[in-house]
Amino acid sequence: MKAYKVTNIFLLAIAILFIACDGTISSDSAASQNKNIVNLESNLERNAAPLSSENELSVLAESNNKFAFSIFDKLYKNENANIFFSPYSISEALAIVYAGAKGDTKTEIASVFNFDSTDDVKLHENFNALDLHLNSDDENYILNLSNAIWIQKNYPVLDSYLDTIKVNYGANIKALDFINKTEESRITINEWVEEQTNKRIKDILSKGSINQSTPIVITNTVYFKGEWSQAFQKSYTNNSIFTAEDGSTKQIPFMNKYDGHYKYLKESYYQAIELPYKGGKSSMLIILPNENEFTNTVDNIENIYNNMASMSDTNLILKMPKFEFSTPKYDIKQYLETLGMLTPFSEGADFTNMSSDKSLFIDSIAHKAFIKVDENGTEATAATVVVDGNISAVDITTTFNVNRPFMIFIKDNVSKQILFMGLIKEPN
Repeated sequence: MKAYKVTNIFLLAIAILFIACDGTISSDSAASQNKNIVNLESNLERNAAPLSSENELSVLAESNNKFAFSIFDKLYKNENANIFFSPYSISEALAIVYAGAKGDTKTEIASVFNFDSTDDVKLHENFNALDLHLNSDDENYILNLSNAIWIQKNYPVLDSYLDTIKVNYGANIKALDFINKTEESRITINEWVEEQTNKRIKDILSKGSINQSTPIVITNTVYFKGEWSQAFQKSYTNNSIFTAEDGSTKQIPFMNKYDGHYKYLKESYYQAIELPYKGGKSSMLIILPNENEFTNTVDNIENIYNNMASMSDTNLILKMPKFEFSTPKYDIKQYLETLGMLTPFSEGADFTNMSSDKSLFIDSIAHKAFIKVDENGTEATAATVVVDGNISAVDITTTFNVNRPFMIFIKDNVSKQILFMGLIKEPN
């Protein structure tokens, strides 16, 4: 992994816990339930060259993005603080779950996540291709996506399932002893998540969240670092007023760029700006509601996001908060239930494409994220952003002042996949 100064850090973890509803699992009896039990690692290698076209990746990203706005709506209506999450991480984690589902369980997951259930092999191949595209090496930024499946040793997991998740998701399969070493197993999973997220996300699994009836835990992490293509100069950062939705004000650090060229859009009730990361592969999109138009903007955010093709290059003054915060642990399960995904969380669930254990169902889904946005860039880049002469003499009439609640999207510019999205009500 290359080391360099960065402007943004975005990371998160998601943990999906399964439970066996017929009581405490016996590792000895589990071993005799099904002769299809194999070592907890597929003998196959990940497919490093899936045959997915750019159009197929765009179609998958579009489906994933549709889910993004559905889950955002639930978070917005139920979470009071800043919102930040990775819809892509949730979609990929549930695609891994989907690979083990049958019947109504499978149908409901496909419906909520907009998965094409007509060709499961192609769906997983396309997820693999998109994942590899996003995970590809790039000297300008780091984007690491990791999957791990934690299974009770000797639990009856099918060969076919292990092959699917290894070939298409590169998931590491790890055997633990949830029965005899429950707390140690929880700590082991938490330590893995901490390592994958540079120790920013801790205790994704709280004490008591797993027990002797837990046979499987699925974890997914995303870690992103990127440099602005146009860095902010630290000497121009100063305190300014941010006005919250309720009208209260607060002095916070604002980064200032007095001569920036960005894609920009101004409509009747909002403005939008796109800040590219170095290399141009990804960018941050900021949607800024006009005063008294916050609710209207949020209610129409999906249509607004899809209208960004009409943005045009503009020279402007950008005033943007510098902030950093961690989210609380989101209970994603409750939101998926309101979207129509009920059977996978009930004793009627069918995950027999994953295991011969017919009593398996999802117990909980936890999601936690961290974000840091500041003005840092490489020293060479910082040296090129000095504005010569008198700032007040620059002939710029457009000012994009992010001094009230706003929305952000971190997106891949090739597939158009939304990697992260959030609603910043009060920068910290």
